[in-house]
Amino acid sequence: SLTGTVLSGALSIVYSPSPYVPPYDADLADRFVEESVEVDGETWYFRVWLPPDMETIRREQSGLPAFMLLHGFKECGWDNWYQLNAGLALKLQSWSWAKWFPGILVLPQLPRRPWDEQWWEHWRAPAMQRMAMACLDKAVAKYRADTSRLYLLGESLGTEGAWFLAASNPNRFAAVAGSCGSVEPYDWNAFSWGSDPDQYQKLADQLGKSLPMWFCHGAKDDFVPPEQSRRLHLALRLSRESSALGAMLGRGEAAEVVYKEYEGLDHHVWDEAYDNDCLLDWLLQQRKR
Repeated sequence: SLTGTVLSGALSIVYSPSPYVPPYDADLADRFVEESVEVDGETWYFRVWLPPDMETIRREQSGLPAFMLLHGFKECGWDNWYQLNAGLALKLQSWSWAKWFPGILVLPQLPRRPWDEQWWEHWRAPAMQRMAMACLDKAVAKYRADTSRLYLLGESLGTEGAWFLAASNPNRFAAVAGSCGSVEPYDWNAFSWGSDPDQYQKLADQLGKSLPMWFCHGAKDDFVPPEQSRRLHLALRLSRESSALGAMLGRGEAAEVVYKEYEGLDHHVWDEAYDNDCLLDWLLQQRKR
């Protein structure tokens, strides 16, 4: 009947079953729940790490923070698992980190580099950016995360991806952070860095002045030259200087930019950032303006 159809439709709108969340005592590997999303006619699989006591976090944080991590080169693939084997995702496989981490973590996986691509855009490619954002959007909607507290993280290759993804999606993230990232292009055939010095200021301008940023680099990095982070830091400072003057005139203050360089460390600096430099605590202090 018409009445039954209307009631059925109303109930379907009101009732939304809760998504599966692993129990508190589940194996830590099982907390990385597999998800999928359709983008441009393709199915992409990704993982979402879910904390043991998600509702307590939601209550204590006045909302559920959501982090998205873009992984590095070694974690590329098609298995939807290898992206869990480094950095922050690996830390969440220890109980001390799992009990502490205050949010969900979205983990898309970048396919491996095509053998014949000299100037591989990886996370910067528009199709990969759409895929990553679709993964985040699905996780945020499904687990009811706080859209004012979306944090973008990168590690190594993923840090470059984080910079360009944030630049392509203004006003989506509360803050962005990364370690040992690059800006200039890399020649994957010659295994050497290309040159595009104008890219730093262009990227800084695209990132805008209201996005808080935190990044670090090892001074002894022999994979990604620390000069790339230094030059991006300088470009960001130049880009935001006008906002400092604007703040004096009552036009709003530029967001904070934090750059750390670790004198004795090489490429693998993310543990220092997570363990000793309070990167995640800094992120949690930021909310979308």
